[in-house]
Amino acid sequence: MVQPNTPEDGWNYPVDSVRIRSFLDQLIAALDLDLDPNRVHVGGHSNGGYMAWAFVCDHADLIASAAPLGAGASTDEHSSCDFDVPGHPSQEVDLFLAHGRYDSIVPFSTAVVQRDPVVAAWSMTETDVLADEPDYRWTRWTSPQGTVLEFLEFEWFRGMLAGHCCPGVATEAGCGADTPIHYGQAALDFYIAHPRDE
Repeated sequence: MVQPNTPEDGWNYPVDSVRIRSFLDQLIAALDLDLDPNRVHVGGHSNGGYMAWAFVCDHADLIASAAPLGAGASTDEHSSCDFDVPGHPSQEVDLFLAHGRYDSIVPFSTAVVQRDPVVAAWSMTETDVLADEPDYRWTRWTSPQGTVLEFLEFEWFRGMLAGHCCPGVATEAGCGADTPIHYGQAALDFYIAHPRDE
């Protein structure tokens, strides 16, 4: 697992998926390992989530799945994956989306505006409710091709970012270590369960 942070010379706004793709291609080559190309996944919180969305739209050929957290449809500062553009993305990709219902930085409505075109474009139907609790709901959609979209919406609210937080994390950017779902573990579990189909 590689976890780059935004360098001072900028991978920030707008999301530069071409530059990030070049970085990942070089990283994969430099690792010189027997890397399974069917198990390359991307995820991230906030701007990292927008970068994950950019990979879904611009580089679906590289990734098996994506797990954006707190990153919805396009805003003035952020770009996301526009399913209304022909050829975007080039193929279906399994998705695990997570978003706070009370997110005041990236409003929850933008997550729905991003999720719904995915469901429509890939003719997905709701197949399972994985959890339905007072403070969170986890739903799964599946396309006719078997592509999965899981959507975790939550009401956890803590730290300096309030509802724009990472479940299972105790730092200021986290929703607290005691949330019933930990985003990092949930994303890793999703990655393991969703290699790219050969």
